[in-house]
Amino acid sequence: RDVTPRYSPSWWRVQQARGSKTLQRWWDDALASLSRRGPDGGAALGGASARARRFAEEADALDAQCLRTRRLSDGVPTTKGALKGHPVYVLESDLRAWEFVRPGSKSVAVVSAFRVYSRKDVEQLRSVAKWLKLGRIVREAEAPCKVAKLPKAPEP
Repeated sequence: RDVTPRYSPSWWRVQQARGSKTLQRWWDDALASLSRRGPDGGAALGGASARARRFAEEADALDAQCLRTRRLSDGVPTTKGALKGHPVYVLESDLRAWEFVRPGSKSVAVVSAFRVYSRKDVEQLRSVAKWLKLGRIVREAEAPCKVAKLPKAPEP
């Protein structure tokens, strides 16, 4: 398991340096496969009793929960780069075309003259057709909360 958040106060910089989500998934898979094996290449705790294995698994789960809690409870990053792809906070300017901030939501901070919102306040936009596919009914004359711009067609 990656223990960077335990030892690095700015763990998000390390995550950004690792690159894309695909590369991050590969890194997590590699660490998981190494943690299943011991230092000699054999199974970790291979000859240990069932009680010792159960204790190690419980300690591992507790450690993972502690790292997850610490990672999510860090304060608001102070740079735009640190907010890019952050799991808890989002800049209004980094929202995708099909996302919007709920009306009435309060910003949690301001970074470089941009408002920072909690990801909990971000909703996904859906068209009338998508609402109907989900089995919902859209009221007559209901106004959309955001209208996404269509991409320009390339000129022939």
